[in-house]
Amino acid sequence: MQYGSIGKRVITLTLAAVLLVLPALADEVLEEALNKIQYYKLGQDGAPMEYVIGRVLEAQACPGTRAALADRLARVLATDSSFECKKFICRQLYIIGSEAQLPALKPLLTDPDYTSLARYALKNMPGEAATGALLEAAAATTGPVLVGIINDLGERHDPAVLPMLATRLDDRDAQVALAALNGIAEISGTEALRLLRQALAKKRPNAPQAYLACLENMERATGTPATSAQYAFLYNGRYSDPIRMAALSGMVGTGRQSALPAVLDALRAEDMRWYRLGLGCVRRLTQAKATRTFVNLLANLSPERQADVLTALADPRTPERGALDSARKAALRAIKSGDTVVRVAGLRALAHLGTGDTVAVLANVAAVREGEARTAARNALATLRGADINGIILARLETAPPREAGELVRALSARHAVEAVPALLKHAEAGRLETRIAALGALGTLAGKNEMKPLAKLLLQTDNDAIRNATRGALVSVARRLPADQDPVIEIVQAAQASTIPQQVASCFSVLGAVGAPGGLPVLCEGLASPDATIRRAALEALGVWPTGAPLDALFQFAKSTGDKAERAAAVTGCVRMARMPSQRPVERMVALLADLLKLSDDPVIERGVLSALSGLKGPDALALASTFLGDQALASDAAVAVEKIRKKDYVATASHGNNAAAKALDGDMRTRWTTGAVQTPGQWFQVDQGYAREIRGIVLNTTPSKGDYPRGYEVFVFNDPKDMGKAVATGTPDSPVTKIIFAPVRGRYIRIVQTGSVDNLFWSIHELRLMGAMEKAKP
Repeated sequence: MQYGSIGKRVITLTLAAVLLVLPALADEVLEEALNKIQYYKLGQDGAPMEYVIGRVLEAQACPGTRAALADRLARVLATDSSFECKKFICRQLYIIGSEAQLPALKPLLTDPDYTSLARYALKNMPGEAATGALLEAAAATTGPVLVGIINDLGERHDPAVLPMLATRLDDRDAQVALAALNGIAEISGTEALRLLRQALAKKRPNAPQAYLACLENMERATGTPATSAQYAFLYNGRYSDPIRMAALSGMVGTGRQSALPAVLDALRAEDMRWYRLGLGCVRRLTQAKATRTFVNLLANLSPERQADVLTALADPRTPERGALDSARKAALRAIKSGDTVVRVAGLRALAHLGTGDTVAVLANVAAVREGEARTAARNALATLRGADINGIILARLETAPPREAGELVRALSARHAVEAVPALLKHAEAGRLETRIAALGALGTLAGKNEMKPLAKLLLQTDNDAIRNATRGALVSVARRLPADQDPVIEIVQAAQASTIPQQVASCFSVLGAVGAPGGLPVLCEGLASPDATIRRAALEALGVWPTGAPLDALFQFAKSTGDKAERAAAVTGCVRMARMPSQRPVERMVALLADLLKLSDDPVIERGVLSALSGLKGPDALALASTFLGDQALASDAAVAVEKIRKKDYVATASHGNNAAAKALDGDMRTRWTTGAVQTPGQWFQVDQGYAREIRGIVLNTTPSKGDYPRGYEVFVFNDPKDMGKAVATGTPDSPVTKIIFAPVRGRYIRIVQTGSVDNLFWSIHELRLMGAMEKAKP
């Protein structure tokens, strides 16, 4: 039968007939399902159970159906059904069972095999009848069965069972006595506490733990939490430290200041467990009296403990107003301590406790102290909370001594006090030098587009180098933060164009070069044509650090036209730097430009720069220019590297074996390799397509990391027609991990190395391959 499809049984009946027989048919299906479940064993068809579960879920919403179904399920328990069946039935009664099923469940409560199943069915069953059934079973059983029943009675939280549990406290079975103890603690309440005090007096094992648990359950049981005095009963007793520590924590948790003496003892204790507990209690006792008590204790503690207590008093919390005042005064006293640990702790505490009144104190400490104290004072200034702290800092700035003023400005920057920008701008324009420089540093962090013009004006007007440098730094910082669509350097460009004083123009050019925004490029290029050397050299310097290759052509033309050697050298250096950047210029044009740059300078540094730029290019022109340095003793090594890099950009590697990894022999990384993946046998080959015909005179095969994988024999072919390799230009039988193959210069596009030897258990590998041009020497 399909238990989910009753309609299949009645599909031929008329609608009226269906309406008459459907309930009866459903009962018939249920009976059939229960009959099959009655002797169910693990591994058998679970469809009957699924059907019954569905009926149970449906019955929850209908009291009449629920009662009838529960009663029918309970009757199965009275049969000789299997363990799996009774387990299943009890689980369903857990959902829909009531006191009506108690007669069927009671016999199972005292049966060791079924007691846990029956108790599970009773868990959701409220009322005195269910409790009575458990009490009856408790009186009729012993051992583990009794322990389980007592545990369930405790979980029912019914004070009526306390007398029975009390009688079991003296049970000879230690597990039964322990279960009774825990059950009383779980039920909790005044009577439970009385019973547990008796157990404490008799020194029952685990009675202190049960008493603590009872106190923790008091609010659930009585609606009122345990009192400090009830916890103190344990704390003052001769119990283990963990019990007394838990009791002290409970005393503090009640919020009563009666725990203060005990907390003070903990803070003075040598045992670090007690000391750490005491610190935690300091954080929890937030009353003004408690804070004053802890503050008064500070003088009697070691510097390290003073620091810990100050930190605990300053933790973010919700203390009384008087508590904050006391803690703040303690922190202010601490910062005058001769002990660095205490002083730093006081400063860190003020970061949480400080108010506007502490601004001047913190600024002074930051100005005159060093190390951790200065850092802590600065952090406190940066994080002070309260009404108008930024305004108080600004007001103090007007009269503060120079070093303090610098710290106050630093604090405004750290606090990201954007509202202070107008005032900072005024301080930057006039006043004491130290304050002006500090204000400009803060403006670099806080200023925006609107401040670019007055800062640019200040850059032009000042004749003080320190102010000029600080202003330049502020302008660069602000401009770099501005989005490109705001034309971040327009004010600097306008200032440069408006000034006729070379030094002012040079300052503007320095800003433009450091920012590197496109809007500054035209005025810098125009500066190269200035008759004034100061302006020209400032333009050269700014263009020389430009972040892209955009000024390359302008610098190149200047280098060709200038008669000043120093200016030409600066321009060429800038050109070489930009030639190494990514470019859209054709390779031929770049190579020609680099060749022209070599004509303008014989400086080895420039020549190395040209080789570096060439190594980023590809093609025969770049290779030819780099190869001209191979005969130069001072530059041969750099040239060989450049030549190899240029060549490899056109190389395509293929192989008879391991073709997918062939490129690893040309990747410049000795940690990777190409390998045959098979033992060496004649006929294996590795080939390089250079892209076009080139002249070479040798090959270096380096397999040092895989020492035994060098070829046991080789033939080298250089050719242009893939269908005709011609004769080998070199043969040999290597005996070391670095195979150097030298032959007469020959021109060809393809180079194939054919492995001609044999060796057991070793592959042929190449970690790195290098082709040598006609003028190169063989180096690994």
